[in-house]
Amino acid sequence: MAVAEFDNGLTLVTRCVNNAFDVTIDGLPETNDRARLLQISVGEDARMRGVAWSAGANKTSAFSRFPLALAHDLMRGGTIRIRIPASNGRPSTLYVMDTEPSVAAIAETLMACDKPLIDPRNEGVSDETLANLPFDMEWIRLPMPSPDAVARIENLQSTHVTVSCLTADEGRLTDCRIESAHPFNANINRLVLDAARRGRLRHKGTGEAVEAGREISYGVPISIG
Repeated sequence: MAVAEFDNGLTLVTRCVNNAFDVTIDGLPETNDRARLLQISVGEDARMRGVAWSAGANKTSAFSRFPLALAHDLMRGGTIRIRIPASNGRPSTLYVMDTEPSVAAIAETLMACDKPLIDPRNEGVSDETLANLPFDMEWIRLPMPSPDAVARIENLQSTHVTVSCLTADEGRLTDCRIESAHPFNANINRLVLDAARRGRLRHKGTGEAVEAGREISYGVPISIG
């Protein structure tokens, strides 16, 4: 675990627990929502990106849905900016923290979970990639696990799994991996990756299959009750 505590009340943590890698923020204003939007940038000239995070059970924490990409940014250090957009009559809040490079501490947590220290897939990650499919794509067949298969999972809780893949020929998906899962459930993760093989993409408008080699990501919400 690598921990950074700041005078403004925020705490940033990168950790590897049971082979699940997380980046969390604690000390945020309370929310009752399961997900919360945070705008974040790391580095002097970095542009702020609005990304959905999974809300923690204590209502003041949040789990990154793209922890690997964020950890790589945090390793380089620099100014971290986190903005909570205005909502429900509450004004927006901006946190600014200056940090030193944290290569050794964060690298230790990455290696504990067998995560790469350098990941070409994270280069040039865009808002579109982080939030939804690229604007020119749509699903022919959604890569979702069957309700019957999900129902057979023991000790199942509502969870959100984020997946990233590369596109292959005929709009198929390949090289898929779990970016995050909150809460972590290895059996659900296996179902989600199995379902990814059934996903198919096409270009909007033309209906043609998406060409190979493009990176996409998507979320799989599993709701109970």
